[in-house]
Formats: sequence, structure tokens, C-alpha cells
Amino acid sequence: MQITNILTIALLAVGATALPNPTPNTLMERTDWWKCEGGQYDWIKWRCVCPYGTKYNEHQKKCEADKPNCPHPQKYNEHTKKCENPSCPYPEKYNEHSKCEPPSCPHPQKFNEHSKKCENPSCPHPQKYNQYSKKCENPSCPHPEKYNEHTKKCEPPSCPYPQKYNEHSKKCELPSCPKPQKYNEHSKKCENPSCPHGQKYDEYKKKCEVYPPPCPNGQKYDEYKKKCEPITCPHGQKYDEYKKKCEVYPPACPHGQKYDEYKKKCEQYPPQCPNKQKWDEEKKKCDYPPWNPPQCYNHENSYCSKSEHEYVKYDKKHDWCKDDGYNKVWCSKDHEASWKCKEKYRH
Repeated sequence: MQITNILTIALLAVGATALPNPTPNTLMERTDWWKCEGGQYDWIKWRCVCPYGTKYNEHQKKCEADKPNCPHPQKYNEHTKKCENPSCPYPEKYNEHSKCEPPSCPHPQKFNEHSKKCENPSCPHPQKYNQYSKKCENPSCPHPEKYNEHTKKCEPPSCPYPQKYNEHSKKCELPSCPKPQKYNEHSKKCENPSCPHGQKYDEYKKKCEVYPPPCPNGQKYDEYKKKCEPITCPHGQKYDEYKKKCEVYPPACPHGQKYDEYKKKCEQYPPQCPNKQKWDEEKKKCDYPPWNPPQCYNHENSYCSKSEHEYVKYDKKHDWCKDDGYNKVWCSKDHEASWKCKEKYRH
């Protein structure tokens, strides 16, 4: 050991004197010449001799395992110290044919070079891949819609005429009608509600009304004007409220009869009057005939009375002057009429 150290010092001295303007750095470089880690430095040949199977690394100044010749296309890995297949981009793997290849994908998936992963087959728009059936399928549609191959979209079912598909109820429905109309399956149109006999649907009031509506006497419902109007009848005619038409007025009656306005029919004319009564043409009624005026003398006047306190001067039209079995006629001077009336009823 001492001999080695002495030789080292001697060589340093020789080397130092041999070098022009020796510096610490150059001295250090000269001393690296014989670094031979893991081997034996040959001072004769001025080189490091490494054991079999190793090789001197000029940069590391040591003996290292000699890199084997790797079969193509393998390369020597400095870290693992062995030949290894070339590294492949993820997720590819090196195969037995000395190539990088993408991983095998489960059927029917295929490897996508862009996304670098196994993916389901691409489907034509708008189809989508079904994981269970393993095939491209049309999009599922909400019930009861169905997929249309031509339009490539979900569509409601076709409805029998005249029904239409209702988006809210999701079913075929008859056309909606304005209230209170209802759809008629037979006529295929909206119709007004049916009304009871004698009534008709009023478009304005939107309800059933008596038809034709009742009008005041002498008026009739005008279909065009939609209101009651006075009835005009030809000359010599009058509107009959019962028959609801114009009739000859007054109606012709058989001989001995006359039309009664109140009873609205032909009656005997003049009518048969009760006992002692006669027909009064002026009053148009049966009445008692007037007393004949009494023959009065000495400037007396004729009087009629109903009772001892009720009397009037004679007037054949006055009821007290009629022969009804109770009234009386008599003569008196005007200033004596009062006591003479009383006298008539005392006897």
C-alpha cells in the first residue's frame, strides 16, 4: 500500500513537471486517467482492464456489465440491465410479431385511434348502440309515439278521421267543439245540443228556448228579424190568436146569429132575454123596459122612484124608471115631490 502511494506521488510529480503551467484542474484531470472502479489499471498500456463480461465506461470511469447485442427490435435497458421490447404508446402492447398493436376489444367494440380506447360501433344518426342487444337501434319513443324511418324522428300515431292526436293526453281524440256544442259521430261535425220538443237552440243565448218565442197579442215572431213584430192582416181580416193566423173579421154567422167578441163565436142575436127583460140594442144587453110616462095635469111633472127617499124626474133611460117590479112612476109638482114620494111607499 505504501509502495502504491509512493508511486502515485512520484507520478504526480512527473506529470506535474511535464505539463505546461500545471493548474489544479489539469492535475485533477491527469489523476482521473487511472480511475478504474471495478477493474485493474494497466500502467504499461495506460488503460483500465475490466473483468470478463464487463466494459470500461469512459464517462463513469468504471467497469460496467457489457451491453449484450439485443435481438431486433429489442433494446438494452440501462436500468434493468436487460434486453426489452420497445415501449408502445398507451394502451398499445408489443405483440409476438414484434409490433405495437392496440389491445383486443370485446365484440363488437373496436379500438379508436383517436380516443385510444375500445368503443362501441358508431351508429348512423339518430340510432344508438344498445349494450344488451349488441346492435344499433332506433331511439326509443315515449308511448304511444313510434319512430319514423323516413323522417328519422318520433311521431305520434296516426288517428282515424276525424280524430286528432292530443299532445297532453297522449291519445287520439275527437275534435273539440265550442261550448255547448258536441261532436256528432255520424255527421262528423260539431252540432248544437238537442232541445226538447217545442224548443230550439238560440245561437245568441247559447241555450234552448221556446220556439217560436211567445209574443204579445197582435204580434208574431219574425224569423228574419228574430223578434216579435205587429201582425198586419189584409183589409177585412184580423189576426186570430187561437188559430195563429189572419181570419175574415168579423166572421160570417148564420142568419139570426152574430159574432160575440167576448166568447169569440157566433151567438143567437138578439139573444134570448130573461122574463120581463128585453134586448137593449144601444147597451147591447138584456134589460127591463122603461115605464111609460104617466099622464100628469095641473103643471105636474113625471117622476120615477126606487124607494121613499130615492126619486128622479122621469127619464126612460134611468134605471129607476124601468119596470123591474119595484120601481114606480108618478106625477107631482116639484116642491111636493119629496113628500109625495114618501106617500107612494106608505100605501
